[in-house]
Amino acid sequence: MATSCCEYACGKFPNNLELMMGLFSCYVRGYSFVKQQQIAIKMYKVAGEEKFLLWAF
Repeated sequence: MATSCCEYACGKFPNNLELMMGLFSCYVRGYSFVKQQQIAIKMYKVAGEEKFLLWAF
């Protein structure tokens, strides 16, 4: 349920880094590796921080 809430919130506020980090954590807990990679790349594009690229691979 937390994952769907975070996905909805990220859809409403697509450039909110805190929401994306919450969604990433939900994907980690749910073992959704492809979705983890996708959201990490989005976070890198928004913030430009290399740590998010490391999370993607």
